[in-house]
Amino acid sequence: MSLHARDLVELAALVAHHGPVIIGGRYELAGDALEQYWVASKCRLDRWLRALQPRVVEPERAADRAAKLPGLVEEIFTSETLTRVWTAILAARAALHGQSDGEMIARSVMLSHMEARNRALKFLLHGTHFSPETAVELNRLRRRSERWSDVLVGRLLQTAEVANFAVDSARAREFALDLHYQAGLVSDSQVWGLLMASLRAAFRHSLTDPSPNADLNERIAAGVLGCLGRELYDDAGQFHSLRMFRWLNNIGDAPVDAANLFPADRLAPAAKPHPEADFNLPASRGTPSPPRF
Repeated sequence: MSLHARDLVELAALVAHHGPVIIGGRYELAGDALEQYWVASKCRLDRWLRALQPRVVEPERAADRAAKLPGLVEEIFTSETLTRVWTAILAARAALHGQSDGEMIARSVMLSHMEARNRALKFLLHGTHFSPETAVELNRLRRRSERWSDVLVGRLLQTAEVANFAVDSARAREFALDLHYQAGLVSDSQVWGLLMASLRAAFRHSLTDPSPNADLNERIAAGVLGCLGRELYDDAGQFHSLRMFRWLNNIGDAPVDAANLFPADRLAPAAKPHPEADFNLPASRGTPSPPRF
């Protein structure tokens, strides 16, 4: 089974929904699951950066490259949501429990993902790699993914100070307040049921299917799920569309062979860390409006 990048957004919602339990849990994260997440993410990054290298392409290969680029950029923008949310969770765990291994791995993956994102944005802004219609659709997808990243990081802000992992920390804080407001009107499960319906509708359509790196998306998802405590699986009925039980049962346990995944040459340098932000919530606010996703 292989996963589309849009499935990783739903997985990001799963871990954000259970963020307080994951962050507060005192169990040790599985080292092999963390390693799988890191190796598969780095391998996917290598594929992205190679495909996005500004180079002269032979005429017979130019058409093939142009056909693959939209799906690749879609994958970079869409999967960024999981990268941000998972890094925020592992950083919060490290701050609470002092377990830094997971945080270091996740931060490395996120910085590398930002490098791929920057290159994808340059391709998008260049204007010659996509048709105008495709460029508009990719830009809409980018904005949608960024917004949902901030929604889910906003969920985590109710537990830990992780606003610096959002695309827009101020917007994530707004979403945190909106979610808190909604939870005071209806149950938390109802709020997240509506949010999941909105998320699935937002990512229902894709430019390409399957994703260019569906095999590695599967390994990345398995790495994340392998870090979760078993008690979470029994409380995730609303996430059955993730097929996570089949992931756990069908994905092989054999470790990824990094020697076969990575070429001999080195990857491009990672992007600079996300700038720090002012983490203080406003002292006083009016009644927040209901969330609009």
